[in-house]
Amino acid sequence: MNKILVTGINGFIGRNIPAKLLQNHHIIGTGRQDNQRRSDLTEYIQCELGNDAFIPSILQHHDTIDTIIHCAASLTGNNEILKANCKGIIQIAELAKKSNTKKIIFLSSIPVIGRPLYIPVTEEHPLFPQTVYHSSKIFGENILNTLQKDNIQIIILRIPSPIGIGMDSSKIFSVFVSRCIKNLDINLTGEGKRIQNYIDAIDIWQAVSLCLAYNKNNIFNIAQDTSYSNLELAKLCIQETHSKSKICFTGQKDAEEDKKWIIDITKAKKELNFKPQISIQTSIKNLAQYYANTYCQ
Repeated sequence: MNKILVTGINGFIGRNIPAKLLQNHHIIGTGRQDNQRRSDLTEYIQCELGNDAFIPSILQHHDTIDTIIHCAASLTGNNEILKANCKGIIQIAELAKKSNTKKIIFLSSIPVIGRPLYIPVTEEHPLFPQTVYHSSKIFGENILNTLQKDNIQIIILRIPSPIGIGMDSSKIFSVFVSRCIKNLDINLTGEGKRIQNYIDAIDIWQAVSLCLAYNKNNIFNIAQDTSYSNLELAKLCIQETHSKSKICFTGQKDAEEDKKWIIDITKAKKELNFKPQISIQTSIKNLAQYYANTYCQ
C-alpha cells in the first residue's frame, strides 16, 4: 500500500479527496489546523508549510513517502504567498529527497499564462503571470522540475476555476448559485461576454487519481470541455435551480470582457485518459442543494 502525503487537506480541493483513494492507499493529510478527525484519511499531521518545523513534523512520523500530492497554497497576501507557496515548495522538494519520494503531483493554475494570446490554450502557451500568486505557481513548477535529475517524477496539473461544495462563496459561480436559491437578481458587468472555464473538484481528483498510475514527467491542462460566458453561466444557474432570478446589467464596464479562457485538454485526454465526468449543470445542482440545506438550518 503506497503512502501518499496530501498537503492542504483542509482547503477546498483537499476537502474533496475521494474515499476510494483511502481504500487503496495510506493517505496522510497535512494542514495548519489541530485535532482533525476525518474518515477519509488514514492519518492527519498538523504542520504548516513555510514553518521550519514542517519537514521534521513529517519525518518524525514517516521516513518514507511514496507520493506527494501538493494542494496547499496561499491565494492572497504577498508575505503569505512567499511563505507558503515559495518557501513551502522548496520544503516539499527537500522532503521528497529525504523521504525517497518517487512522484510529486502539483496542482498549478492555468492563469500562469497571463492573458490568453491564442485559444484554445495549450500547455505550450507562453507564461506571463499577472499576479504574485500565479508567479509563485510558476516558481513551484520550476523548483519541482529540478527534481527530475533525482529520478523523482513530476506531474503538473494546471487547472482553471475550481468549483464545488466548499468553494469560496465570493467567487462568481457560487454568487450566482446562491442568488438563484434566494430568487435574487443576478447582476452582470459589461455585456457578460467574459468566458471562463470551470472544473468540479471531483474531476480534479479524478485527474490526480489517473496520475498515480502515470509514469512520465509531464504538464497537463485539467479543465472542462466547454467554457461559458458570464451571461451563459447566469442563464444556466437560473435554469438548473428553477429560480425566479432575473439577469440585470449594471452598466459598469468589465475590464476583462475580452478574456476567453477556452482550454485545450487534448493532451490530458490522450496521455491520462482524462474525461470530465461532472457537467457544469451537475455542479450547479450540487452546490444549490448544499446551499439550500445550509440556509434551512
